[in-house]
Amino acid sequence: MKKKIISTLLCASMVASMAAGCGSSDTADTTTTETTATLRFTEDPDTILSVQCWSDEHWGEPATNSEDVTIVGNVLTLKLGGYIYEVTAEWNTENGYGGTASYFIYLKTAD
Repeated sequence: MKKKIISTLLCASMVASMAAGCGSSDTADTTTTETTATLRFTEDPDTILSVQCWSDEHWGEPATNSEDVTIVGNVLTLKLGGYIYEVTAEWNTENGYGGTASYFIYLKTAD
């Protein structure tokens, strides 16, 4: 169980490091015309505890309040513009996973 959580955290940190571009001024193109995003998990969580987002207009302002996000099943409704989405999910221990994990995703939707 702990190995799976640590593995997930290490993978997430490696992805975050790659996305940072090692200090490069170039940014990856994360712009999409999609209006929804489907969450896919190796093992579906028993509960999605919360989904919230922050506009990229507030980067550098850690006290900014989050905004609610509409989610039906595993489908998020995306907001126009650039947003960081946080998804917090929970698995029970009966399926061999157990625990809680938070995922952060940056997406920018085109107008």
